[in-house]
Amino acid sequence: MNIYIFSLSNKIYSTSRLVEEAYLAGHEVRVVNHTQCSVLIGEQFPYVYYKGENIIKRPDVIIPRIGSSVSRHGAAIVKQFEMNGVVSTARSLGILRAHNKLRTLQILNRKHIPIPKTVFSIDPDNINAQIDLLGGMPVIIKLQEGTQGLGVILAESKKSAKSIIDTFYNINANILLQEFIKESNGEDIRAFVVGNKVVAEMKRTGGEGEFRSNVHR
Repeated sequence: MNIYIFSLSNKIYSTSRLVEEAYLAGHEVRVVNHTQCSVLIGEQFPYVYYKGENIIKRPDVIIPRIGSSVSRHGAAIVKQFEMNGVVSTARSLGILRAHNKLRTLQILNRKHIPIPKTVFSIDPDNINAQIDLLGGMPVIIKLQEGTQGLGVILAESKKSAKSIIDTFYNINANILLQEFIKESNGEDIRAFVVGNKVVAEMKRTGGEGEFRSNVHR
């Protein structure tokens, strides 16, 4: 099987491990920097150009490793392959949804999957009421499109929460407020779902004194 992995570099650990396992399983594999891909629309078939060649028909399967900073571009590249019948381990719509925390929470809630109480608002004069909806302090303040633990802050008093929220509002950042789950103790479970079945899971644990379990730097 010919596999393309969309990633910024083959030196990224998670990407290099995917390459290693693909080779061990007897597959051909190529790492493609999706930020260097160009899309041509208007021909009979969709085109994706990479380093001077059209790669749309080359892979049997693509594995997108798309970062949040280029999620729209990356999803557009993945969509081109989907339109050409190439199997993707993550569909373009799923990539866009996963990089939007609010949309992800709405989908989980609709499917009756338990989530922390969350408030989304753009009203800077309503901060106290937002905090009260969560049951009081402390609260977690998150950038709506942050990843790897970036833009996630624990506010332990209303004064500090208001200062942080005001700062985000002043730079027009979209944020979420969430209740602080003390019992998590800096741990979470990441589950891998294929179809409707959990096929693997792992526990992630933050460093000593760290309330975030997904810091990745």
